[in-house]
Amino acid sequence: TSENATPNPFRDYRLQVTFTGPGGRVSEVPGFYAADGNAAESGSTSGRKWSVRFVPDAVGEWTYVASFRTGQDVAIRSSSSAGTPTAFDGATGAFTVAPTNKTGSDFRGRGLLQYVGERYLVFAAASLATAISVTTVGVIGFVGLVVPHLVRLVSGSDHRIVLPASALAGGSLLVIADTLARTIIPPRQLPVGAITAAIGLPRFLIVMSRNREVRH
Repeated sequence: TSENATPNPFRDYRLQVTFTGPGGRVSEVPGFYAADGNAAESGSTSGRKWSVRFVPDAVGEWTYVASFRTGQDVAIRSSSSAGTPTAFDGATGAFTVAPTNKTGSDFRGRGLLQYVGERYLVFAAASLATAISVTTVGVIGFVGLVVPHLVRLVSGSDHRIVLPASALAGGSLLVIADTLARTIIPPRQLPVGAITAAIGLPRFLIVMSRNREVRH
């Protein structure tokens, strides 16, 4: 087929692949017409290739089954039974996702990148660890978010320096914050999280501002 053919591959065909992974997790991923499979390089507008983009989020055995149907405007119809089965409808298969073999500074060893509605993608493991720590200890976890960034801005990105320096700076900041929380309005004690935010946030914004000016 081709981009301008009738039936049209964008409107009148629908590819949906269901992936089932470890623990029964299910992901339904829409596919698309890919011309000759290399249209970005070849500029081709015709071919017999259909593709689906899927990134497994767990290690283990995965299976898949393809639903490939045709019919007028089937691609935009909500019913899973719209149109009629054609070509490779019902095709199945399996594959195994192995643990990463990337280590050191290779970012691929840090887990799956996820979009979380912010400006930058985040690693799934880092996002989960941050959520757990903040849920467990409350807003004191702000120390773990701000201090490493401050240390990195001052000392660079060498983890041999950043990791121990972050531990020392984070502990020192928390001790100072706890002391201030106990002594500012005795005998009452302020929330430690409020003190860490008051100390860390302005400093963080100042350093970020200076860093941006240097880059410009």
